[in-house]
Amino acid sequence: MSTAELDALAALADPPGVLPLLERARVSRNLAFLAAALRGGNDSAPRRSARAGFDLLAAVQRRAPEVVREMLRHHRFGAWVAVCAVGAGGDPVAEESLAHLTSFAAAAAVRAGLEFELELPRVGDAVVLPGLGCWTGPATAPPRVRHDGRGTPLLDGYRWTPIRRLTAALPGGGVDIEFDDLPPTPSAWPETDIPDGSSGWTPWDAAEFDEWQRVFGAAMALLAEVVPGLAGPLARGIRAVLPRASASYPFVTSTLADSFGAAAMVRPADAVRVATGLLHEFQHSKLGVLMEIEPLIAVEGPADLPSPWRREPRPASALLHGSYAHLAVARFLRLAAGRTGSTPVPDAEPVRRQTLAGCDILLGSGRLTPAGRRFVTFMRQTAATDSGGRPAARTV
Repeated sequence: MSTAELDALAALADPPGVLPLLERARVSRNLAFLAAALRGGNDSAPRRSARAGFDLLAAVQRRAPEVVREMLRHHRFGAWVAVCAVGAGGDPVAEESLAHLTSFAAAAAVRAGLEFELELPRVGDAVVLPGLGCWTGPATAPPRVRHDGRGTPLLDGYRWTPIRRLTAALPGGGVDIEFDDLPPTPSAWPETDIPDGSSGWTPWDAAEFDEWQRVFGAAMALLAEVVPGLAGPLARGIRAVLPRASASYPFVTSTLADSFGAAAMVRPADAVRVATGLLHEFQHSKLGVLMEIEPLIAVEGPADLPSPWRREPRPASALLHGSYAHLAVARFLRLAAGRTGSTPVPDAEPVRRQTLAGCDILLGSGRLTPAGRRFVTFMRQTAATDSGGRPAARTV
């Protein structure tokens, strides 16, 4: 990535070629993780399943390589392969999780119209095809799926539930992403333990989904109107919303570094809050991959840096992530004021000043690489001049 591209990202002016670069980088990392996860090991049942899944994925690659590329950058694949790679060589959870490669391979084969026969792992009472849907049925032995290359395979005694999708019509083209309420596959997402067979999975009800569709469509339209320069990359890069229950999920919105383009959210009440959450989390997704391409933190250090938006101190990377997300949110809130009818818009100025404070703490920490210092300096200059007519704070 060039210096000019880094500067543009820090100034919230994403160049057109950056998002494809980030996506290619994430696919490369996922492939490296897959190699690490499958290397060596014993002849356990999960490894035998994984090898069968890999063989099927290779067959899909020969027929429809674009389908495999799409699966390799799927948010569930990134989360799954990270669990397997990090725990490779000794973690029993990672070892058991290897069998889920067959689910990703089967989903790719269905998309490519490829015939196959494969045993798939269960998630509680469900069998998941990531990005497509899941079967639910009696919790017995793992089902053996046969596919003739046409449509979706049918399993006797199982009910198929297709994944639903959130859509939005925008001036530059439509948005069509997964509403991923399917049972959890192995990942590091909070509160996504794999259920046992005693608990049945049910999708979110139709009324709740309709409400999600309403606020999502309104949020994307608002972003496109108010901050088109930020909405464009978001519309092209967001892949999925993972709905969460407010009673049990510890965050209003969250992102997993391994799941590029996915945002877990407790449904906000209005489009302004949905837009804010999507924008905030997509900034995290971009920065997470960017920092793998170009290191911005020289010394992560202990979690001892003061945070302008949290009570507890944070490590350098967390402070950088928060500042980058706040930078975009502050711009959106400032420009959205007075353009949302009766829907209230929070004041942008406290968010902007938190961004400035976060940048100042980072610049004074001694923990940034030269590229990181330049990146944060451009962030600070952007926040300082994004003041909507207020006197600009000093720049570094």
